[in-house]
Amino acid sequence: MSDKPLTGDLLVGAAAIAGYLYDCDDEEELKKLRRKIYGLAESQALPLFHMGREICARKSTLQKWVAAREAGAGNERPAS
Repeated sequence: MSDKPLTGDLLVGAAAIAGYLYDCDDEEELKKLRRKIYGLAESQALPLFHMGREICARKSTLQKWVAAREAGAGNERPAS
């Protein structure tokens, strides 16, 4: 496990994750994107985790995940 502090790296909730991944802050668009994030979470297509009932992600993990997709690495999840 990394010693990196979570402050600034942690995204809590589907709206925060969608806003980060899709660079969006429009409320109406975020509603649609939130549903997309929930669908991806359900299919385990994104490297997410739960804290209580909230889905969460680290920005750093999502960046690694995107980079792996860009490199054509397949569907493996990067280590957190």
